[in-house]
Amino acid sequence: MNKKSLYINMPKKIYIRTFGCQMSLRDSEFVAGLLLDDGFTLANSIAGADIILFNSCSVRKHAEDRLISNISDLKLLKKKRPDIVIGLMGCTAQAYKDKILDRLPILDFSCGPGNESDIPKIIKDIMENRCGIVATDKINDKRPEIFPEYRQDRFRAYVSIGEGCNNFCSYCIVPYTRGRERFREIKDILKEVKDLAKRGFKEIMLLGQNVNSYMNPSRNLTAYSSKPTAKKSDFVRLLEALNAVKGIERIRFMTSHPKDASADLFKAMRDLEKVCEHLHLPLQAGSNRILKLMNRGYSAEKYLKLAGEYKAAGRIK
Repeated sequence: MNKKSLYINMPKKIYIRTFGCQMSLRDSEFVAGLLLDDGFTLANSIAGADIILFNSCSVRKHAEDRLISNISDLKLLKKKRPDIVIGLMGCTAQAYKDKILDRLPILDFSCGPGNESDIPKIIKDIMENRCGIVATDKINDKRPEIFPEYRQDRFRAYVSIGEGCNNFCSYCIVPYTRGRERFREIKDILKEVKDLAKRGFKEIMLLGQNVNSYMNPSRNLTAYSSKPTAKKSDFVRLLEALNAVKGIERIRFMTSHPKDASADLFKAMRDLEKVCEHLHLPLQAGSNRILKLMNRGYSAEKYLKLAGEYKAAGRIK
């Protein structure tokens, strides 16, 4: 066995640096789990890593600038250790595609959110062939229903219920980096949460670009509601189903969009004992002209009406 083959076959240590929101944190956790299941190990620092991954955010320019600076700081390390693999994943990778490799030549690959389940294979290909790889073609694909065991917290777990956004707010890049809305089946979400409960997790945080626009893909909802004939949103039915999972004590969710919020959601928050008393409902602006320019899909009057319904549901005294 030659020296190159010996290096490739040795267990490799990974280090992931995450920028951005809770979705990015969950994506990093997911990728770390995939790599651990594939024989990699975690490094405590960049200095001790063989593979360095940056999970990126493009929503705010400041986060993107810090990301670029952090990657650029590794030029000397890459020169000293040319065998290390440096990769970029997440929204910035999707936004810039192959151009980011031109801007940051020390990068070995760029991988969008839709391609992140392919990262173990991408890393192995790079270690064997030392060629740059751009993987951004699956922007609208659903993530495979695979559940790596690794979680960063012992009692609180992120659970993604969907990806993407269809709102196209005029100031936001998310639909172009995360793709169109696609949601997971309730049965698959339940399977993941029940497994987490068996492992001792007590709290779950449901994640999505817009959780309350959730729609069960199969449209089979009657099995997941205490009142199957009642008019309820799919997201409320999901909350009802998760509220019944034994072992889970607290349920949180973010982020919500005012255009998809309704009184039935507020009543569910009141009546479902495991759903926490916390609602993130971004106002963005109090001017209807600005809201229209933002393409937010609601008016100031609609937002005030929602606030009144929330109060009426009994959450605010």
